[in-house]
Amino acid sequence: VTMVLHRNNTKLIARYADQRYIWHNSPTKHGFLNAKKRTNVAGQVAGLNMGQKLRGLGIRTIKLRINGFNAARISTVKGIAQAGIEIVAIADVTTVNWDWPQRAKGRPSGKY
Repeated sequence: VTMVLHRNNTKLIARYADQRYIWHNSPTKHGFLNAKKRTNVAGQVAGLNMGQKLRGLGIRTIKLRINGFNAARISTVKGIAQAGIEIVAIADVTTVNWDWPQRAKGRPSGKY
């Protein structure tokens, strides 16, 4: 299961080990709109629903990949665990930009 956490949204995508698609979920499917999609409660509801769907399909253990940061990061994992899914491994695959964060300021010209 891959969790994609953006600034304003939370998305869950379930795939088999050979990358075949199973199901996807997000707080939008459960009535959370706009900025509410990134909240703790929205993440937990989406995680719980994802866990119930996977359990219904007979999947009991998963590896979790987390990509990004927002408030729903921990609560979504808790929601999946509450549904009775055993999380074997959690990997943080958030990309880190190592470029220089700010452009260099111009040097003052003049006599010293």
